[in-house]
Amino acid sequence: MKHALSILPLMMFATLCCGISACKDGDVVERHYSSVKVDTCRVAIVLPLSEDAAYKERFEQTAQWAQQLFATAGIEAAVANGDSTSVALAFEWYDEDTENLTTLASHLAAREDVKMVIGPMRSSNVELMATSFARYNKPLISPSASSEDIIRRYSVGAAGVSQRTPFLWTLTETDVSQCEALLSKAWGSGARSICLLVPDDVYGKTFHDWIPFVAIELGLSVSTILEYTSDGELESHARAALSSGADCAICVTQTLQQTHAVLQIRQELGDACPRLLFSDAALSASLITLGDLAEGIEGVAQYADPTTGFQVAYEMHFGRNLAGVEAQLYDAVLLAGFAATVAQATGQSDYNEILRNMTASGSDDAHVWSELDMALQILRLRSGGNARMIGASGMLRFDNEAYTSLISSAYVHWTIYDGAIVPIDYMSTDGGYRTEATLASWNWQARKQITIPDQGTSTQYLPIQSQWAVLIQGSQDWRNYRHQADVLNVYQLLKTNGFPDDHIILIISDDLAHSDRNAWPGEVRSSTDGANLYNNVEIDYRSGDLTPDDICSILLGNSSDRLPVVLPADATANVLLFWSGHGSKSSAFNWLADNLFTANQLRTTLESMTFRKMLMLFEPCYSQNMLEQAEGIPGVLAMSSAASNEQSFADCYSLDLGTYLSDRFSNNLVGFLSSNPADSYKNLYTYLVTHTLGSHVQVSNGALFDNLCIATPEEFIIYQSK
Repeated sequence: MKHALSILPLMMFATLCCGISACKDGDVVERHYSSVKVDTCRVAIVLPLSEDAAYKERFEQTAQWAQQLFATAGIEAAVANGDSTSVALAFEWYDEDTENLTTLASHLAAREDVKMVIGPMRSSNVELMATSFARYNKPLISPSASSEDIIRRYSVGAAGVSQRTPFLWTLTETDVSQCEALLSKAWGSGARSICLLVPDDVYGKTFHDWIPFVAIELGLSVSTILEYTSDGELESHARAALSSGADCAICVTQTLQQTHAVLQIRQELGDACPRLLFSDAALSASLITLGDLAEGIEGVAQYADPTTGFQVAYEMHFGRNLAGVEAQLYDAVLLAGFAATVAQATGQSDYNEILRNMTASGSDDAHVWSELDMALQILRLRSGGNARMIGASGMLRFDNEAYTSLISSAYVHWTIYDGAIVPIDYMSTDGGYRTEATLASWNWQARKQITIPDQGTSTQYLPIQSQWAVLIQGSQDWRNYRHQADVLNVYQLLKTNGFPDDHIILIISDDLAHSDRNAWPGEVRSSTDGANLYNNVEIDYRSGDLTPDDICSILLGNSSDRLPVVLPADATANVLLFWSGHGSKSSAFNWLADNLFTANQLRTTLESMTFRKMLMLFEPCYSQNMLEQAEGIPGVLAMSSAASNEQSFADCYSLDLGTYLSDRFSNNLVGFLSSNPADSYKNLYTYLVTHTLGSHVQVSNGALFDNLCIATPEEFIIYQSK
């Protein structure tokens, strides 16, 4: 078939190419070229068109180039196969910088004549548009949105299950992989310490959350993380970051003005400035307008895979280098075109299902970005077949469980040299650090683990006479739904294992079950299809009625009219303390919106408490800072979800509720203890480390607690009536 296509008459090729090239958006729906009837599929494109004239020109030229080649290839395939019909794409353009994207999303998602939407480019704008497209089951194909939180939120796989049908298709891996690429470049140049300058928004969140985790895996230390909320704050934070003494500064900027501000500080500091590495948003054609100020700067960005030949073809066609996401935009047009081809040939109306089938399997290799290979791919698709799809940016393959983003991306390490953007080298990710369950890039499995010694303790424990649990939600409000679900999940585990309510002190905000926003009235769940965790709940205190000092009093057994329910001071009692909420980098747990339960309060309380043994399980971000307060206190064991500079990750986003339902650490904890209560603490720790993806689970004070290779947590979670 490939040979047959290659010898089509050159005059027909020229005539067809000329005819298609003359097509403009908004032309009539049907055109006839020779004996082939061409139907058009309407696609909306939502990209930034006003902020940067160079972007606008590049986006329009790239999309129209792909549009024209695809239409030509479609007719070639139809002629070669004797078909009477083909399909082409008709575009509607919208500026994501000026449109009301929420309104636009509702409009485009509901329009039956618009089959797919390409864009937006920015993750924050994808967040504004995604829900409408999920509800209408219409494809949203984003060339470059790469926020881990956004992509995982709308995934369909085992990690973060919420959507059962994919609708968001992003043509790059999440920025978790970019974190890996940036840190690999820092490490490869000899850097051993880094600082991070990052915006406090959905784009910056991935870098803020994942740089510390990936750095630990690569053996790097993170000396400083500075978040900015405005351009003015960026300048002061940039000066602090570049003066921090770190070997390398990773700078996450989003506009040319922000990059310019950082480079001015670099110029002022001279040789005292560390090596700078910029993230992908800094790369644009406008960088060269900064002149000598930009000379020599470096960065990492998604790019065309050099093995596809697209970069060379682009440079020959347009007479200039790639400057960002042209390859991903080109591939977005191809995916839309191929989906339209299948819909025309088969009569299918579910474009998401078509995209799922096209990108999840295939046999023969095919460089589908070029005109000839596009024609071959169209022939395969029209006949019900498939092929491994290699686009301009590389392999167009989505994870078979999670979908939503590519499982491998090419990154360019670029620099400004002699006033031009010059590729230094290329990188790609292969999922080597990820779990076997899925290749989605947020599923990094921690390899760095704490060694658990096989040895006991000299502590002599009295016979156990009673068991108690204190379960605390340190937050409130709908956006913190997951924290309350975490606590109730542990509560129901204890109730199932025989704990009476008068031995559980339950502290939650209790603002979910009967909220007007609850699509499941009277229920709280930790997964979309999970059990009602609010069933038969006896609440002792609402979080909003307590202060951090009250928490200390409850743990110390200091009852009062305000605090009638407290722990007993009992040397024969085992105590389980579980805490879910937000953590603070300043060695504290956040208490509601504006208060802190500090490390000093926890340490002082532990030193004054009376108990037999105590197990502390902490969910919040940065929770190692609080876990360390157990060190040196006999009979206390502490486990936490994250290292001192790491986030604890949410899991399972619900479109119905508009919030995350649980946290990874808590889900894994309850899952293990439900099935393996008599297994050792060492095995519990190992399970949590390998399943709590994206953070490093910590354990503290084992030497003064018990032999963790033998002792089990059942004495804290299975009630033994006396």
